[in-house]
Amino acid sequence: MSRAERALAAALAGLLLACSHVASPARQVAPAALPVGEAHPFAALYRLDCCRQGNLLATIRGDGERLSVAVAAGPAGTVVEAWLETGDGWLRNGGDPCVRPLPPGVLPLAGGATVPLDPALAASLLAGTVPPEARPSPRDGGWLEAEVRDLTVSWLVADGVVTTLEASRGGASAPSLVVTLSGHHGRVPGRLAFRAGGQSGELVLVEWRSAPMPARPAWVSAPPCGERS
Repeated sequence: MSRAERALAAALAGLLLACSHVASPARQVAPAALPVGEAHPFAALYRLDCCRQGNLLATIRGDGERLSVAVAAGPAGTVVEAWLETGDGWLRNGGDPCVRPLPPGVLPLAGGATVPLDPALAASLLAGTVPPEARPSPRDGGWLEAEVRDLTVSWLVADGVVTTLEASRGGASAPSLVVTLSGHHGRVPGRLAFRAGGQSGELVLVEWRSAPMPARPAWVSAPPCGERS
C-alpha cells in the first residue's frame, strides 16, 4: 500500500469512528451515573392530591421491609393508615376499632383502584434509587429493569436521576403503576405524579430525613372489620 493509500485509509477509519460516536444512544447512562442504592430507614412528609381530594398530608416511613403510611386531612386529622410488611398488609380508616387485611404488595386507593407497592419498591421510589440488581432493559435509551417481588419494574434514568418508574404484574401489557419524578433534591424526587388503576395523584415533598426503623403500630392487632365479637 502506498503512502497516499495509507493516508486515505486512516482518514476513512477516523471518519467511521466519528460516525459511530454520533450514532450511539443519546441517553445512554454510564454505570457511574446510575443512582444505585440499598434501602435505608427514612421518614418523609408529603402534600398529597389524589382521587379528587386535595390538601392532604401523607406521612410515610419505611426501610425496605416495612412501610407505614398515614394520610391526614385538615382538622379532621388522620383519615387512613396503612402498614405493609413483606407478604402482609393492614389498613385502618380514621380511628376505626377494626382493620382490613390487605393483599400482599397492594395499597388501595379510592374507587377500588390499587397501587402495586410493597415496602421494597416504595423505599426505592421515594429515595430516587434503583436496586443493585437492576440491569439495562431491552427498551434501551436509559431504561433499567428488575424483578421486585412479583413485579416487573422499569426505571428511566437521565443525568443520574430517576425520571420515570413503571411497574407491572403478571406479564400485563400495560403498567399497573406509572410515576413521573421531578424536582430532585440530589437523588430524592421532590415531586411524584402517579397513575394507577384509573386514578391519578401527586406527592410533593415537604421534608425527608433518615429515621429509625418503623415499629409495627398497635392498631394492627385490632380485630378485622366485620368480625363478630
